[in-house]
Amino acid sequence: DAPYNNPPLREKCLAEGAEYIGGETWLIQQAIHGFKNFTGKWVEREKFAEAIQLATAGNEKGKQPSIALVGPMGAGKTTTGKILAEKLGYEWIDTDQRIESETGMSIEDIFRQKGESYFREIEKKLFSQLVLLSKTVISCGGGIVLDELNRKLLSNHFHTVFLYVKAGQSIKRMGKTTSRPLLTRSNPVQKAYELMQERLPHYLSTSSVIVNTHGGDVQNITELIYEDYRQTFHH
Repeated sequence: DAPYNNPPLREKCLAEGAEYIGGETWLIQQAIHGFKNFTGKWVEREKFAEAIQLATAGNEKGKQPSIALVGPMGAGKTTTGKILAEKLGYEWIDTDQRIESETGMSIEDIFRQKGESYFREIEKKLFSQLVLLSKTVISCGGGIVLDELNRKLLSNHFHTVFLYVKAGQSIKRMGKTTSRPLLTRSNPVQKAYELMQERLPHYLSTSSVIVNTHGGDVQNITELIYEDYRQTFHH
């Protein structure tokens, strides 16, 4: 029964005494191989089964978590977040834009004048406040997963979606010149690759959904996320 969120055949099968195989089994098998493709590592089936059970435990009607979009620079979090929030009728917040608004400084200036550690502390404080909001789509800064508390919040309090894009493609999307503070060097593609290698395990561990944005139209990508959310949480 492939639609694991709202299975149409489960009750009929149980009533007839037929053997029933839920869509979760299919999902787990896909997840095992998908994780291997992303990370090069195999994970025991039981671990995925436990993760799915925990992730779906609170998905009864009426409980609709806010959405957090994570991923590297150039993944399309800002554009996707705006469109998704409009479709859902939710508030939209971009963490980098909020930080710039509250500090009166650009992200580039904060990094240059105050340093990355200072920026991460502001980001952490902001995110701990955003977790209290409901019906919100949050486009997160690329490095938000570096902090352990942020990762716990993403895992436990949000429907977190990882927008995946390869390093070279992310730089292309941002153009040859970028003011992103961690990419202002002679070889931004190499730096983007290094950042992805560092952050990828955290993106994967905190996310409920992974979307490969390479070659995808932002409208189609948003529609995929919207439909998954709608079916999962009965929006």
